Amino acid sequence: MSEIDAFKEVGKELQASDALKEHAKKMPRCFCVMTFEDSYDPYTDRHKGEFKNFRVLVGPQDSINAIKSAFDEKVKGSFEVVLREHAV
Repeated sequence: MSEIDAFKEVGKELQASDALKEHAKKMPRCFCVMTFEDSYDPYTDRHKGEFKNFRVLVGPQDSINAIKSAFDEKVKGSFEVVLREHAV
């Protein structure tokens, strides 16, 4: 859970960037969210947790590149990155 807590701070930093805001304004979809899914197996009485970082970027290619670069630089951890991007 410490990775999700750290992500909250990184998210605030990314949202405060004027350069990234300008790119995001040009994009109909632009988000980066962290999820944690827990599953329970009653036969083994065990829980299994899974972190994922969903990054959805839809818009001009230059904006996608700028924001994707910022995500790659700032958002790090042991989670799986699920990237969806579409240039329009």
